[in-house]
Amino acid sequence: MRQETYLRALETIPNVEIHFGHFLAHTVRMPLAHPVIGQDPLIEVIKTEEKGSDVNLATHLIHDAHMGSFECAIVVKEEN
Repeated sequence: MRQETYLRALETIPNVEIHFGHFLAHTVRMPLAHPVIGQDPLIEVIKTEEKGSDVNLATHLIHDAHMGSFECAIVVKEEN
């Protein structure tokens, strides 16, 4: 909720653009940290991956820099 409030506030600032990433989720089998002897050491988990966001952001930055659209660019990455 705090992040949504922060992003809404940023959107009110002229000339500020927000670009969101794109995530994919799929099921994969991964090893357990502490498997029990005699049981399957693998478990199914849902894995999320960010796809193409870094390239998309870099493309926007290069294009805007080429067009002289900014004096300073700031990239903020949220840590999970």
